[in-house]
Amino acid sequence: MENPTYPMRINKYLALRYKSNRREVDKLIVNKQVYINGKLSPLGTKVNEKDIVEVWQDETKTKIYTPYAKPKGIKPTIYKKDKINKKHSFPFR
Repeated sequence: MENPTYPMRINKYLALRYKSNRREVDKLIVNKQVYINGKLSPLGTKVNEKDIVEVWQDETKTKIYTPYAKPKGIKPTIYKKDKINKKHSFPFR
């Protein structure tokens, strides 16, 4: 990891902080989810060491998948009349 030098652009700061790439961080900034010191951050804003950077994400859009084992005899939803759907070819039967 490189040694940060301040002031730096907001997308570089967030990419280093969250171990992401700058393009993904730019999407957060364009979608108005990044605030610096309580104010909305436009693209290209410079960040200092003492600035408070907040990232707001809409938690209602995140999907949570819970895997579980189906009981014996229950087939997955990809089966249609005991045949595997052609769109999904899984290695199990």
